[in-house]
Amino acid sequence: DHAVLAEESGRSGSGEFVYMASLAGFDAQGLEPHAGYSEYTRTIFGVPVITAPLEKADIAENTYDIITLNHVLEHLHYPLTSLGYLNRWLKMGGLLAVEVPDIEFTRHSAANRFHHAHVYNFNHATLTALLDKAGFELDARGAVASTTLFARKTRAPAPERQVS
Repeated sequence: DHAVLAEESGRSGSGEFVYMASLAGFDAQGLEPHAGYSEYTRTIFGVPVITAPLEKADIAENTYDIITLNHVLEHLHYPLTSLGYLNRWLKMGGLLAVEVPDIEFTRHSAANRFHHAHVYNFNHATLTALLDKAGFELDARGAVASTTLFARKTRAPAPERQVS
C-alpha cells in the first residue's frame, strides 16, 4: 500500500491519473489548485484531492512513497523550491517520477520548440542537476539520457536550498 501524490501539468487536473493509480492499488491523492477541477475529480472519480497550490498545501513530511510530476516543472517559477517541498513530503528512499519536454528533441515544429507557457526548458543534464540539488539521485531506471526520469530521495536539500 503506497501513497501517491500525482500532479499533471502543474496539478492533478481532472483526476484520471489519480483514479487509475487508485485502481492499481495505490492509496492515491491529487494536488490541484483549481477548486473546479478538484470537485470534478472528487465527484466523478471519487478520489481525494488537496485543493491548494503546491507551496500552500498542508502535507506532513514523510507522507508519500511516490510522487509523480508529468509536465509540471517547466511551468513552475521556482522549480528548485518546489522540488524542496516534494522532497519533504517523500519518505527517505521515496520515488519521484518526473517528465518534462526535452528542449533537445529535434522533432518539434519551430512553433512548438519554445512553448509560451514554459518558464524553463530542460535537457537530461539540466534536469538531472536540478534533481541532485533538491536531494534526489537517479534511480537505475532513470539512467537513460532523457527527460523522463525516476529519482530517489536520498537526502534533504542542502540547507541553503531548503524551503521555509
